[in-house]
Amino acid sequence: MKLIRLKHISDNYFQKAWKLYEDAFPIEERKLLDNQSYILQNDS
Repeated sequence: MKLIRLKHISDNYFQKAWKLYEDAFPIEERKLLDNQSYILQNDS
């Protein structure tokens, strides 16, 4: 398995990862895409 760090929603694998995230968590436990984008951009 290869670890790929996603730092922005425009990264190559982000859409696939986001789909997996949506499939894995109930809607009431998910972050909004805008919130996730903010977190990725401000992660140190």
